[in-house]
Amino acid sequence: MVRREGRTPTTRTRPLHEKIDHLFRTVRNPDTGKPYTLREAAARLAELGSTRVTHVYLSNLRNGEKTNPNLELITSLAKMFGVEPTYFFDDTVAERVDDQLAALYAMKDLQDAMNEPQIPVLAVRARGLSPKSMGQLIELVDRFRELEGLDPNGDTSTS
Repeated sequence: MVRREGRTPTTRTRPLHEKIDHLFRTVRNPDTGKPYTLREAAARLAELGSTRVTHVYLSNLRNGEKTNPNLELITSLAKMFGVEPTYFFDDTVAERVDDQLAALYAMKDLQDAMNEPQIPVLAVRARGLSPKSMGQLIELVDRFRELEGLDPNGDTSTS
């Protein structure tokens, strides 16, 4: 087996469709605050001057049925999602960017939550509770979210 610099023989290269799917699930449309739909993405790509693509083609890229988009489309996808085009070709870059996106959206979610009047009150009252009590409080909140049909992880971008 040929061994490439920096890679072990067991390292799996993440396929393009997994990276595209991850960006669709993670990056939020600035107009809606929710992840891009395929139709929104096709429209945004047209606005960016990309070769016209349909939502069906984007779906095929996302699920791996199409695997070789042209460089212009890769560049436009990168621009739309706010990543460098190398994201799609370099797993190290993709991993770093994925971590940055997770941190960015966690901070944004926390900031949005703190703008709700009762959240800071709840946080202040929970301060000082034992780890066991804190765990029970989290379980209680999770149960209330379930009863109200909300995302169990507190993700409001998909509700």
